[in-house]
Amino acid sequence: AFYYYNGARECYIDKKGEEQAYAMLQIATVQQYVGDFYGSEETITDVLANYEGTVYKPYLYNMLAVAYDKQRKFDDALQYYKKAYKSFEDARGKTLAQNNIGLIYQKKNEHEKAIQVLNPLLQNQNRKNDRALILSNLGYSQFKLHRPEGYSNLLKSLQVTDSLKDVIASITTNIHLSEYFK
Repeated sequence: AFYYYNGARECYIDKKGEEQAYAMLQIATVQQYVGDFYGSEETITDVLANYEGTVYKPYLYNMLAVAYDKQRKFDDALQYYKKAYKSFEDARGKTLAQNNIGLIYQKKNEHEKAIQVLNPLLQNQNRKNDRALILSNLGYSQFKLHRPEGYSNLLKSLQVTDSLKDVIASITTNIHLSEYFK
């Protein structure tokens, strides 16, 4: 995949356009997939320095935030998740970016801030998958602050993920619950 995306990148004359940004975004995705978060950071930083379009900007910001997150550069990740949030035009993109902001606050052990970010997301959530994810993350921060609603939110999340047969989300919630019972 890397070979062909790199070939596609070289074919595009306009180094500041959408096609170039798309190919580079895919290269950065492959780099992250294989665990090369430094390389991904470099690729995305390169794209952002030259990119004049807007279509892929929120995805580039989000991908850069992930690279920083995986390198444990949480303040940088937070900065770029916030940029992604502002750049996304669709509600789902904004929701997922805001959820990721909450996760960074969790990693920084700032659970009160995480709750403040995650709680409002439940008001607008129609997609069951997103709701379950948010409930799990919210419940985890509530549990960490010894709030009783944390356990019930984790259970609600587990019920939704089980009903949807969403194995990945179910694993996350079960990990949160195992920590709760530990």
